[in-house]
Amino acid sequence: GMLIGFGLLLFGIKQIADVASLLNQGALLTNFFAGLEGKAFTALAIGAIATVILQSSTATLGIALSLAISGSLPLSTACAIVLGANIGTTSTAVFASMQAGEIAQRISFGHMAIKAVAALGLLPFIGSISKLLGELLPGATDQIAYMHLGFNMICLVLLPVLTSLTKLLTKLIPDPPLAENEFRIMATRPGKSCA
Repeated sequence: GMLIGFGLLLFGIKQIADVASLLNQGALLTNFFAGLEGKAFTALAIGAIATVILQSSTATLGIALSLAISGSLPLSTACAIVLGANIGTTSTAVFASMQAGEIAQRISFGHMAIKAVAALGLLPFIGSISKLLGELLPGATDQIAYMHLGFNMICLVLLPVLTSLTKLLTKLIPDPPLAENEFRIMATRPGKSCA
């Protein structure tokens, strides 16, 4: 079952790459992506929105990769789309947590906050980052893959703020008040009566 799922994932990425290469042949799309160079925030927003719509950061990254390989998408724009895709992919957990309890909501919003802070923190340096990737790595495939990996490694740097983030999210998404019978059960100690 797992091999079939992985095979379908690879097949889907291949299909996305094929469609992206067909789209790449149109001058309108090529001009659109060329116009995004230097507009890192717009590219980040496009990456996030595309990932929310597709519900797959892999699909968004596959499209960005195909366009970057073909030369239609500048590396700096592709890197900004990678950042956006990493924010957008957290939407799945956020949507799922809406039907769950407060703890699940705090976790999903915390995940989104960590990704958003890291992405927005890196965004001003996206030109320098893409230049460095271009100098160190030979092709768009490696450059975009290492951008994605590097971003997620940088998110680990934010782990020390989790305690403060947890306190903030607990204030923003508090536990529901306990029902009277729940309070009585919790307040009762062995050998003592709550009445």
